[in-house]
Amino acid sequence: MKYLPPIAYPTLFSLVAVLSRVRAQPAVTGYSYVGKGWCHDESQRFYDKYSTQGTIGQTDAVDCGGWCTGIGIAGLLGFSFNPDTAVCLCWFEDGIVTSTIPPGFNDYDNGSSGTGEINYSTGGITPFLCYKVVSG
Repeated sequence: MKYLPPIAYPTLFSLVAVLSRVRAQPAVTGYSYVGKGWCHDESQRFYDKYSTQGTIGQTDAVDCGGWCTGIGIAGLLGFSFNPDTAVCLCWFEDGIVTSTIPPGFNDYDNGSSGTGEINYSTGGITPFLCYKVVSG
């Protein structure tokens, strides 16, 4: 009889680890999920942003997306949300964000140079979730 090597069966732990990485992210109207992390452009540059730093009571990605849309400023490209800290980052085309912070937000960064549609996220081990505006 020919010897067959033992079959490696996945453990419950390994299955849970894999499933936790691929679980579905919340659907957000007007946005499409890109991946984990901060959003960036194809040259790995971040976008200018307004952020809430967890101060407006948003509890999930749906709330964050609503706040970003609610700003009503043209040039919104998407957002990143951290469900652990409730930090919401609204990403804009370069040159849109000014030091005049919209009501409900408490910080801004207009020193980044990202441009164009969001198609990438930083990935890695991070609680942030990246979403892009659905065009059309």
